[in-house]
Amino acid sequence: MHLIRSNIPVPIIFAAVGVVVFGLTDIVTARLMSHFINDMGKAVLASAFEGGVLGYLVGWYAVRKNGLGCGATPYDVDAAFNARNRDGTKSQ
Repeated sequence: MHLIRSNIPVPIIFAAVGVVVFGLTDIVTARLMSHFINDMGKAVLASAFEGGVLGYLVGWYAVRKNGLGCGATPYDVDAAFNARNRDGTKSQ
């Protein structure tokens, strides 16, 4: 886990989680893109793509909120968050 946290940027981690979660959710429930696309395989692929994009955006927001660049790792985000809280700034 240390290797992943130290080398992979936060938006990429969130995107990977989004792909898995949205893809599996559509396979199990058929309630995401399967409402709009009749072919199950294409619907799952579209849901996974949507999850990846949304996950990347959430990760990008988390990184930018801490004043870091898009290549920041979770350790960088943790350090920036702790430094911001140590300075007396309240987190929201």
